[in-house]
Amino acid sequence: MGKYYPDELGEIDVDRQIPLGRKNPNGIAVIIGTQDYDDFKNYPSLNYVSRDRDVIRNYFSKAFGFSDFQMLPSKPWQMEGGPSSEEFSIIFDPYQGDLRKRIISAEKYSDMEDINIYVYYRGYGEWVNGRPLLVPKDAKFDRHITKYPLEELVNNLSMLSVLSSIKAITLFLDITYVNPEESAGLIWDFPEVSDKICILNACSNGETSQIYNDKKHSFYTYSLLKGLSGSADDGNSVIDLGEITEYVYKTIPEHIRTQPDAKRQNPKFNGTDLKRIVLDLR
Repeated sequence: MGKYYPDELGEIDVDRQIPLGRKNPNGIAVIIGTQDYDDFKNYPSLNYVSRDRDVIRNYFSKAFGFSDFQMLPSKPWQMEGGPSSEEFSIIFDPYQGDLRKRIISAEKYSDMEDINIYVYYRGYGEWVNGRPLLVPKDAKFDRHITKYPLEELVNNLSMLSVLSSIKAITLFLDITYVNPEESAGLIWDFPEVSDKICILNACSNGETSQIYNDKKHSFYTYSLLKGLSGSADDGNSVIDLGEITEYVYKTIPEHIRTQPDAKRQNPKFNGTDLKRIVLDLR
């Protein structure tokens, strides 16, 4: 794994040490991040989210070998401020959404088969009546209907997963909850979903994703990128989901211990397919 793109974003190791992968036509990535919210009194600016999102996009482009057409949104400046409530539905509607349209057109025009779908979300979440909701850019604090239930996202992806061309769907959820204490002691978990779906969460119930100021990323996104840049690899230039999950599980608590003000944060995995290949750099 010696080939790297030159330094682009600067001084942070994971931002510049991006492995160079081959072009890979059999994947689609949805990359969502919201740093600044319309209701900034209740949802203050979430530091480094734009950086998290942009560097993740660089990895999908350079390491995963995805073209702009294989990413949603297709251009970095589209939906740059993060998705509105309506845009969440436009992307993930299992019948007419942009992700479904992208899958169908990839099958039709690009001869894509065995499609691997990745979803990366970085932004606020909120626990309401024992359920986690994602907070769109235009959400109103006192109107929960303006928020997007995490269960709905996963159920919509589960419905999409019945398409025969979809091999696997992997979610990287980096959610900063505004009220993590509301989920302490809850036994809430994701609904039963397709075997094709695996979810790697930044934190467990009662916790929230926190910012790693030294590295200008969240703890979770930093660990994820560090793993993908080679640290999770056992030496065969192939990183499977088990390796990246084990790496994130191990390193987030280690990084947390170096920060005096950080609270406990333990990632959580849902799914069964730890052998699926996430990144192949052979």
